[in-house]
Amino acid sequence: MQSLTSCQCSVCCGCFQQHFTIAVRDKHIRDMVCPVCWEPDINDPEHLNSYFSTLDIQLRECLEPEVYDLFHKKLTEQALIKDPKFLWCCHCSYGFIYDGDQLKVTCFQCRNSFCAQCKKPVSMMCWCLDYSLSLLSLLCN
Repeated sequence: MQSLTSCQCSVCCGCFQQHFTIAVRDKHIRDMVCPVCWEPDINDPEHLNSYFSTLDIQLRECLEPEVYDLFHKKLTEQALIKDPKFLWCCHCSYGFIYDGDQLKVTCFQCRNSFCAQCKKPVSMMCWCLDYSLSLLSLLCN
């Protein structure tokens, strides 16, 4: 039998493995909770790190390597999304930390540009970039 430290529920090892394999492959990181009581509350940031640290140890032993790697990828993406400097490219879906102060951002992967504020491609109508450029031209004149 297998149990999580976040609750007192017990599940057979096969069901535990199947539940978390499906959760990792097909669902969001918030769905990686107990299959019986659906605890803990993943939205509580105070318990989040300790829960996933413990879950990581359990999943390492029971998941296939490619599923376990996907679990880590989802954890990393979840952490990055919380960073206000993290951007997803609207052209190729590559994610990166942008530490600049310009609205026009160039993706490191595909080299296409987009607006850091509204996330639209530069080739489309972007009021953010239009406004900043017109403001800049007013200041320079």
